[in-house]
Amino acid sequence: MCKHCSMEFVTGANSGTTHLRRHINVCQKIEEEERERFALGKGDDLFGTSNYRFYPELTLSLMTLLFIDAEIPFNVIESRFWEPAMRSLRPEYRAVKRQTLRNDCVGVFKAGMGVSLKEFEGLDSCVSFTSDIWTSSVNLGYLCR
Repeated sequence: MCKHCSMEFVTGANSGTTHLRRHINVCQKIEEEERERFALGKGDDLFGTSNYRFYPELTLSLMTLLFIDAEIPFNVIESRFWEPAMRSLRPEYRAVKRQTLRNDCVGVFKAGMGVSLKEFEGLDSCVSFTSDIWTSSVNLGYLCR
């Protein structure tokens, strides 16, 4: 059944999708933008494989958030396997340096701090933050919050 005009269609093991595609082109209740998106094969999936376009900026932003969220050390991208692994996913991928990733993470932190500070400005009470930096017995550095 069409979710736009409620027209019912035949379904079954031998029913294809051609009649459904034809209906999309003639249904008056489907907006032009949605009809064009469907014709391009994009649907609602940002990462659909049909007519996919690589966005290096989006990849870097998502990578930055991944490294922050999973607490991945920046030196991972200096591994000899990092770039070949990423290029196997997308040949257009160009590796960034550790410092670039670090700077992007700092930018995300500063943006978040700006939002937090604005929220704290309206409070009538005091807020304290504590942290601790220490080194393990195998010389790994840790920042505790």
